[in-house]
Amino acid sequence: VASAPKTTTTKTVTVLPSELTLAAGKTTIPDGGVITLTATAKYANGTPASGYAVAFYSNGTIFGTASTSTAGTASITYSPSSPGVTKIAANLVSAPSTISNVVQLNVTAPVSITPSPSPSSSSSNTMLYALVAVVVVVVVVVAAVVALRGRGKKAKP
Repeated sequence: VASAPKTTTTKTVTVLPSELTLAAGKTTIPDGGVITLTATAKYANGTPASGYAVAFYSNGTIFGTASTSTAGTASITYSPSSPGVTKIAANLVSAPSTISNVVQLNVTAPVSITPSPSPSSSSSNTMLYALVAVVVVVVVVVAAVVALRGRGKKAKP
């Protein structure tokens, strides 16, 4: 009895990352400031997932992409466009599924310091002229009082 030839079938199984974390160096930044965001992708066994595309979103609008390194990290810098609360999301895009994570940033308005106006030289001069005028009036009044008192007295022989 002859036996049938054996055939071997090979199937490729693609293992996808199962975890994505997103970290921000700090969660409060000034408007116009810059922050580095880092997404870390891992497989179910905890090993880093390298070579995957990560899309970064600010309040639902994509602002950049990066690929995960051999350490499983993808980093990008971000500069908010206005004060308020900003939700940053990172999506690990891997067909057929997407894994995402979100952090919230509080963007503070810049502090504006407006110096109080210093008196201009013309207003300083006006104050000086007014003071001199008051002193002159006082001297003239005192001189007039002294002169009038002196006339009222008769000289003694």
